[in-house]
Amino acid sequence: MTQEQFKTQYEYMSRNMIALSERARREGLLALEETLDKGAISKRDPLQVGLQLVIDGTDAEIVTRVFDNILEADCQAYGYERILLKGIKTGVLSIQCGDNPRILKLLLDSVCPMEARPNFFSEREDDR
Repeated sequence: MTQEQFKTQYEYMSRNMIALSERARREGLLALEETLDKGAISKRDPLQVGLQLVIDGTDAEIVTRVFDNILEADCQAYGYERILLKGIKTGVLSIQCGDNPRILKLLLDSVCPMEARPNFFSEREDDR
């Protein structure tokens, strides 16, 4: 994955996570159930698996272990792919604990290396 591809994917993932976080805070975690894709869950898509665990009320420690196992088992996840997976893990755990979406944005920014940082992170809330 190139740096530009990473920026695009990381920004898309970050915006999606923040939207999910806002919805979960407004409507509760169960409201996210309608966003689940059962096919993607069976293919072990990290975001879908993580959301399913969170919606089911799984303990954060177990969610963390599942993500760590996925990262470890997916031997092709290196470089930018690994950072993207870490961002998804960070987002899911933040949604689970009910963090404010602004905090989630800061957390996602902290996972991303500065040289590959999408412009999204330098936008102010009132600029969007």
